[in-house]
Amino acid sequence: MEESARGDQLSSTISANQPPLTVIGGLGQGGFAVVVKVKHNSGSHYAMKVIPKEKASGPKERESLKIELRVMTELAPCPFLQRCHMAFESRSDIFFVVDLIDGGDIFSHLVNRVHCQEKGFSESKVSTILAEVILGLQHLHEHGYIHRDIKVCSYLF
Repeated sequence: MEESARGDQLSSTISANQPPLTVIGGLGQGGFAVVVKVKHNSGSHYAMKVIPKEKASGPKERESLKIELRVMTELAPCPFLQRCHMAFESRSDIFFVVDLIDGGDIFSHLVNRVHCQEKGFSESKVSTILAEVILGLQHLHEHGYIHRDIKVCSYLF
């Protein structure tokens, strides 16, 4: 009964109606989800996070998804946080349609720079990246959220 109630709370915030989206290609894969680039019928491009329900079946995972969705939909707009524009589900997956951030992740840029014989980022670029991260974290903290999953590459230090 308790498990069912948790599932209903998550389901009540996710639509069962799939919006008119076309998958354009893959963007990446994390521990729990695949992210693809999609185009809405309006012409707008988004990233779509595809989360298999089997990976979100436990109470902790479902609670984590609820918080993630709430943060991405309810916080006032902040240019340094990704927003969720819609969420829906199928029998096997949960989908979050979020802002498309085409710049890639920092790790990929570092790896590409190493292979290109460039060493790191300029001080100006690092300052900009850190300022954006700090402003995003500040916005979260002002709304009572703490981001607990920021990763740092140990070989940088």
